[in-house]
Amino acid sequence: MVFLAQGSYWVKADNAPVKIQNVSCFDDCIQFLIAFFFTFNVSYAAELRIVFGLLERVMNIPPTMRRSAVVDDFWQQLRD
Repeated sequence: MVFLAQGSYWVKADNAPVKIQNVSCFDDCIQFLIAFFFTFNVSYAAELRIVFGLLERVMNIPPTMRRSAVVDDFWQQLRD
């Protein structure tokens, strides 16, 4: 999760909140969140795999999970 508290952005994954320094936009926070999962080898929550699959696609990150027809269809609609 990414959240804003006390004027600072935070990322929380695997019950560990981390304050993000020198970040001023939400897009950078999402990129940091995905990097957090890779760095600490934390799996995406099963309920959010489709969301993270879409985020990987939007941010041009090589997919880390099996392709999803739902994500493929939605991504194609966004691009059209």
